[in-house]
Amino acid sequence: MRGFRTTQMALLFTGLLGIGILILQLPRVGLGPSRARSTDPTMAVAVKARSVPFSVRPVIGGLLPVRPEDRQRLQQLIQPFRRDASSVSLCLHVLRVHGLDGRFSGGNLPSGRSILELLTDRKAGQAYFGEPVLFRTRGGARYPTGSSTSTMKWEETHRDQVLAALAELGIPLSQPLKLDDDMLTLRDVLRDSMGSFHLHQDELVWTALAYGLYLPPQHSWCNRFGDRTSFDDLVAELIHRPLDKASCAGTHLVYTLIILARVDQQEPFLTRSAREGLWQHLQRVLRLVVAKQRPEGSWSGDWYQELLEGPADPGRPSNTSNWTYQLVTTSHMAELLLYLPAELQVPKQCLERSGSWLYEQLRAASPESVRDNFCPFSHAACVVGQLAIGSHEGSSRFYAHRE
Repeated sequence: MRGFRTTQMALLFTGLLGIGILILQLPRVGLGPSRARSTDPTMAVAVKARSVPFSVRPVIGGLLPVRPEDRQRLQQLIQPFRRDASSVSLCLHVLRVHGLDGRFSGGNLPSGRSILELLTDRKAGQAYFGEPVLFRTRGGARYPTGSSTSTMKWEETHRDQVLAALAELGIPLSQPLKLDDDMLTLRDVLRDSMGSFHLHQDELVWTALAYGLYLPPQHSWCNRFGDRTSFDDLVAELIHRPLDKASCAGTHLVYTLIILARVDQQEPFLTRSAREGLWQHLQRVLRLVVAKQRPEGSWSGDWYQELLEGPADPGRPSNTSNWTYQLVTTSHMAELLLYLPAELQVPKQCLERSGSWLYEQLRAASPESVRDNFCPFSHAACVVGQLAIGSHEGSSRFYAHRE
């Protein structure tokens, strides 16, 4: 009898062990390259994320009398660089002006879609930039991130800059990504981003922009450790981040908050209290924007001083009133004003003056000056193109239709 019971116990133990092994193996069975393990907390949100991002268009235009010959010249100014001088960031700025249907002459990138290929095909990107611009991770796929001072042309300048730019262009999450012999989708980049997300990461603006265009009406998401973050949390963090430590004189931060407010109008994803806090903050910022505009239409790089809760960052340059800082700040500021909700519109004269100032800078710019200040000049071209009398409704960006 004792031997029989021993045999039964042994069989039971063996059976339980087999079941345990089978359970451990289940997440690995039947999962394609673009799917996560069933225990991945980012998977459910990534799967439910909207395929086509929200469309956010400018709400004002047709204010500037731009000469036809100048409009053509502006298009020619913002062109891809030759291969040895190009970078991921530069290519993204070209797409902001021309969109996917843009056509280029005299270079080795004939169209906007050829730029998209560099960002979605690992071999094509590596052949062009010298190193892969995309790689596989445990949580999906990722674009390597450098910094604003990095000389690595295959790196995005800001975390999730590529993801945000593709969202602005209306690229669906089903967009294929070729990684050598592996095939993923843009949804895998979103999932990887969410997996490593935390509120206190250095770069938050482009991440927030991408999430705002792809995730609503979902209110929250988890990283791979199970830590949950809501859009309320994200907006609160952005509001409290000091503008003097944000890129391009804080304008990218303000721009992202405006886009989040616009999306929330289309598909509410904020609680009432978070929404009210966001709108109150934008009202406060815009009052200062109007008050700090110079008579000729520009802004200095320290326009935000009155919004700082503490002393200014001692590491910030003190010569924020020179031409370079004026161009950077004014080009970004004028562009974000194009996207204000109707309830937050600033006086049209504010946009007219800034658009006129940017128009004059573009008309006077030499090819060398554009090359050295490509980012602000590309934003300036977006502004002038949108404000030009007779321009097509909407900008060349944000094409997507709502689902």
